[in-house]
Amino acid sequence: MKRGLLLSFTMIVLASLQVCADEDCSHFMVLDKYSSSSNYTVYEKTKDAICKDSVNDRSTAINTAAAAGIPLPVLDDIFALNLNGSLAANDWSHWKENFCQSNYNEQYINLQNSNLSEIFSNNAEKAVETCLNREPVYAYFDVPPNGDSFTFTFHVQGREKLKSGEVKPSQAVKNCDPDNPFGLPWYYQHLGDLDISGEKKAFACSWDSTKNAQVEIRLANQGDRAYTLPAIIKRVVPPPPPPPPTWHTEDKNGQPYIEYWQHDPNCGGQRGLVSVSATHRCQIQDTQIHVNGDATGYGTWNLFMDAPAGSQVYEVGCTPTGEHEINATGIPEGSTGLCTGLINGGDADIRMFIKWKERW
Repeated sequence: MKRGLLLSFTMIVLASLQVCADEDCSHFMVLDKYSSSSNYTVYEKTKDAICKDSVNDRSTAINTAAAAGIPLPVLDDIFALNLNGSLAANDWSHWKENFCQSNYNEQYINLQNSNLSEIFSNNAEKAVETCLNREPVYAYFDVPPNGDSFTFTFHVQGREKLKSGEVKPSQAVKNCDPDNPFGLPWYYQHLGDLDISGEKKAFACSWDSTKNAQVEIRLANQGDRAYTLPAIIKRVVPPPPPPPPTWHTEDKNGQPYIEYWQHDPNCGGQRGLVSVSATHRCQIQDTQIHVNGDATGYGTWNLFMDAPAGSQVYEVGCTPTGEHEINATGIPEGSTGLCTGLINGGDADIRMFIKWKERW
């Protein structure tokens, strides 16, 4: 038992590590908690990333999405969508065209097994943690749920010194010094370099999220680095789409869908299909059917009742009130109920009911 539990745990850990290992840390540098706040914002952010003219294939889409902070597992679920018969894996151009014209409310049923928001958040955090521990130099932007600021964090492994840092354009940020965002003292700005060996350094700024922001870092040993935070498009999240309609045997007030009718099976002496009302019909047929050796031939009567259009009749009651009407049978036929039987010399009414269900 212990060996089995250990094996299961090991497989889970390895699966998690594989997800993170697949991320390209050189592209993945944004922990975007605004865009991961709902399935809708994740879907639309993915469109923003890969619906650019420069994205001509699946590989480029993955890199572009990663630069916007979209983890691979999110892309896997979205790429799996079948859009008008096209799949991202084998018909990229048509798939992309259909995807870029789609919206989440059209596709949410196909994504019901995918909580994009949760997948986004969990895997983005894992990717950042993995890259921080794995890369010699790694940096990322942490954008909070309101999308109005960011914290920039970078980490170096081994011996390193920070020469300077800068945020461009300065108009994109507030409440921080774009020319000295790390708050370096005068000495380290003008004379010496700050030893940051094995350390994490961070700063925070208010951010105009309609503008790209770029952080430039000069390192003594590993050269200059530039990290870009793409602008985000803020959207009003629409209310969730209504659930798909389901069948109901009662109306919204709890009243069952049922209707009763009583009518003579001889149709008032008329032959052919007689319209009694817009939803009720009667038919008598001279079938001359013999029952149980009786030499007398029986005619066939049919009573039809229609339920509302689009409904589905699931039960038909059919009860004669006389002794000459026999073999009464109720048959559901789509949105119509049929009550049929045999008659010989009688004209007692048939009591009939139909029960149906409606979708809403």
